[in-house]
Amino acid sequence: MADMESPNLYADTLSIAAETVNGTRNLARRLGVTPEALAIWICGGEATPLEHFLAALDIIGERPYLWRTDAAAPGTLDRSGS
Repeated sequence: MADMESPNLYADTLSIAAETVNGTRNLARRLGVTPEALAIWICGGEATPLEHFLAALDIIGERPYLWRTDAAAPGTLDRSGS
């Protein structure tokens, strides 16, 4: 990974994907990896393989869009106009 933000981006993406499927065990199952390997990637102990990062993005993309006015909530769109 070329820059220091990439590990955080990968870990954050995995965390959001885990929330999307109701937990890391479900995400590990969806990715076809062990929960232990996933935990290492989420904490930044090892680089996430590209194929698993891209699969996590696909999983996030499967969830319905959330239209909320709470702009602080990740993965939501603010329709308040502010």
